[in-house]
Amino acid sequence: MGKRKIDEVLEEPNFRTKCSKFNKENVVNGFNGDVEMSEVEENSNSSLSRESNSNNKFLRTKLICFSCKSKVGDLIKCSVESCDKYYHKTCFEKLPYSKSEINTCLLHVCLSCYIINPKNSHSTKGEMYKCNKCPTAFHTKEECYVPGAVLLSNNIMTCPNHFSPEKVRGYPGVMNLCFCVQCGCNDDLLFCNSCPCAIHEKCLKAGTYKGDVFICDRCKSKKTVSFNDVVWAKVYNLRWWPAKVMNPENIPVNVKKIKHFDGEFPVQFFGTDECYWTQNGRVYPFISKRVGLEDKNLKHNFKKVISDPRFDNAVKLALKSLSDQREMNAIENGNPKKPPPYKHVKTNRPVGNVQLRTSHDTSDYNPCGCKSGDKDPCGYDSLCLNRSMCTECYADVCEAGDRCQNQKFQKLEYAKVKPFWTSTKSWGLKALEDIKEGHFVIEYLGDLIDEEECERRIKQKQEVGDTNFYFCTLDATRIIDAGPKGNFSRFMNHSCEPNCETQKWSVNGDGRIGIFAKKDIPAGSELTFDYQMDFAHYEKLKCYCGSKRCSGLIGKKPQNGIVQYAEEEISEPSTSSPDSKSTKKKNTKKVNGIIEKNTHKSLKISSINGLSPKEESAFKQNGFKKDRLICFKCKTGGRFLQCTLEECKKYFHVRCVRPGIETVHSSDWECPRHYCVKCKRLSSYQCFLCPNSYCVKHVVKVPRSGKFACPKHSKECLAHD
Repeated sequence: MGKRKIDEVLEEPNFRTKCSKFNKENVVNGFNGDVEMSEVEENSNSSLSRESNSNNKFLRTKLICFSCKSKVGDLIKCSVESCDKYYHKTCFEKLPYSKSEINTCLLHVCLSCYIINPKNSHSTKGEMYKCNKCPTAFHTKEECYVPGAVLLSNNIMTCPNHFSPEKVRGYPGVMNLCFCVQCGCNDDLLFCNSCPCAIHEKCLKAGTYKGDVFICDRCKSKKTVSFNDVVWAKVYNLRWWPAKVMNPENIPVNVKKIKHFDGEFPVQFFGTDECYWTQNGRVYPFISKRVGLEDKNLKHNFKKVISDPRFDNAVKLALKSLSDQREMNAIENGNPKKPPPYKHVKTNRPVGNVQLRTSHDTSDYNPCGCKSGDKDPCGYDSLCLNRSMCTECYADVCEAGDRCQNQKFQKLEYAKVKPFWTSTKSWGLKALEDIKEGHFVIEYLGDLIDEEECERRIKQKQEVGDTNFYFCTLDATRIIDAGPKGNFSRFMNHSCEPNCETQKWSVNGDGRIGIFAKKDIPAGSELTFDYQMDFAHYEKLKCYCGSKRCSGLIGKKPQNGIVQYAEEEISEPSTSSPDSKSTKKKNTKKVNGIIEKNTHKSLKISSINGLSPKEESAFKQNGFKKDRLICFKCKTGGRFLQCTLEECKKYFHVRCVRPGIETVHSSDWECPRHYCVKCKRLSSYQCFLCPNSYCVKHVVKVPRSGKFACPKHSKECLAHD
C-alpha cells in the first residue's frame, strides 16, 4: 500500500480529533481552520438551548416525526415516559428492532446488542449514547460504540450516517465492491445506494428488490461495523484490501495527526500495518468466500482476475484474525450452564428429496442363528451372524425373541451420557457409567440431507464464520447434519487419541451411524472420536484435544502413533510407479469438512487392497504382497473396477467379472460378492477368498464362527483355522 500524502498531515501541534468518543474536551476544536464549523456543533448548541426554551417551542418540536422529520399526519409518542419523541405509525413499523406493538422507539435499545441477539434483554439496559438526529442508540462501552460517531455532550452523540466527509474529500461517499457478496462473480451487479454492497439480482432473496433504487438488507436493518471488526476497506484509488477497524485511542500519534473529518475512523491494513482514515461507505464486513477465494470454477472470479502474493497473504492474516476473534467470543460468551439450542430427536429426519430406506418385509432379513435359550443371545460375545456383519436383528425374524441383545439402535439403548462444559473446548459429552470396549455408546442422529444441501449449509456457515460442523457421511448420497437437530452425540468433541469410533450399521434395511467404545471407558471420562475431516478446500481448524499425540489441527495425522503408521501404509511405496499415486487418490475420499465414518482401524484395513485381516493372511500365504492392488478373483495386478460399497471396496478386472459389466458405470458399480450366484438376490454369505456369495436359501453350510467359505475354498478355510 502506498504512503499517505505529506500535505495531509496537520502542522498544528495542538490538533485534537472529534472522532474519538473518549476525548470529551475536543467538542469544539474538531477541524482545522480551512473547514467551516460543522452542523454537529450547531446541533449541540440547539440541543442544549432547547431544554431551556418555552413550552410553546417544545410543543412545536413534539409535532415533528423524529424519523422522517415531517409534520404532516398523526403522530404517536414513544411509550417511554421520559422520551419526548414522536413518530408516524408507518415510521414506527419501518424502524428495525423497534417494539412497535408498544410504541417504544430505538433510542432506548442498543442497536449493536440487538443486532447480535434480538432476544438479549441487556440491549434495553445500561447507559447509552443517543443520536440527536435519528432514532439510534448504542451502549457507552467500546464494543457497542459505532466507529465514526461524534460525542457531543453527556450522552448525546451524532451517528456517522449524518456526516458527509466526501464533500471535503472530493470522492464519492459510497464505493461499491467489485464482486458479488454472495457468489464472488463480478458481472451484472446491483449496487446498494447506502453501503459498498454489490450483488446479483439472481443472488437476492425473492422479492427483496423492487424499483430502481436498491437498498441491501444490512442497510435496512441499520447494521454497522464495530471496533476491531475485520473488513474489506477502500481508500483513494487503491484496491479493496483486508483491514481491521481501529479505535482512535489505540492508533499511533502520527496517524491521529493525519487530517480527517467527522464520520471517519481509522483502519489498519493486513500485511502492511498501514493506517488510513475512512468511512462507512468504504468498508464492508470481511468474508473470504464472498470473493470466491476457494472456488476455481467461477467464470468471473475476483481472485482469478487479480492475483497478488501480498494480497493473498493479507487475506490469510485477515482469516486468522477473524478466526481468533470467533474463538475468543466463544470463550467469553460461552454459557457453562446452558448448552446451545437445538432440537432433540430420536431418529434421523429426512430433508428435501432424501428418503429413509427401511424395509418391514420379513423376507428381506435373515435369521442370525441365535436362540432364546442361549446364555447371551445376539450379545457382544455371542456368535450372532448379524452382529458380525454390523447388522441389527429384525424383531420378527430373530429366534431370540425379546431376549435379543442386537437391537440397541431400534430400542434406543444408549449408554448413560451427559453434556458438560469443558471450558477449553466449549461443550462436550461424558460417560456417567463404565463402558466396555466394543460396546455401543450412542447413535449419531440429525437431519438427513444430500450433498447439494450439505454444500449449501457449509457455505452458509462460512459466510457467518461458523466453524461448528456436525456433518457425518452416511453413504454415497446421504449425509447426517446434527447441527439443527440431533441427540447428545452432537456434543462429542474431536480427539487425536479418541476413546470412541464410528461404525456404519444396517438397521431395518437402512444405514445408520453408531458410536462405539474403542477401549474401556471409566465413568466420568469425556467421550471423543476422530472427526477425520477432510479440509481439501478449507483451512484446517485448530485442535484442542490436549492428547500427547495431538497434531494441532483437526484432519492432520496424529504424531508418532499407530494411526500415523496406518496412514503411511496407504502411500507405500513412496517412490514407486504412478499406479501407487493413483491408488492413494482412490483410497482418499474428499468430503469437504464432513466427518468420515471409518475409524483408524478400518483405515488400516482399507490400506491393504481393501481386504479384511483374514483375507490378508490368506493372501500372504500365497505370496501376494500388500503394497500393490490385486484383483480379488484372479489375484493379479492391472486395471480395475472398484466396488463402490463402503464396506467392500474390492477390486476386479473387467475380464474377471460377469459378462455385460462393461455397460455399468464404475461410479455406481457393485461387485458380484453382494449377489447370490444362484438366484442373483442380495447375498447374506460371502466367501472370504473369492467373489462367490449365497443367499439364505442357497447357502450350503454356515459355520458357527461366522467366517464363510464357498465349497471351492472350504479346505482353505479349514487350513486357515
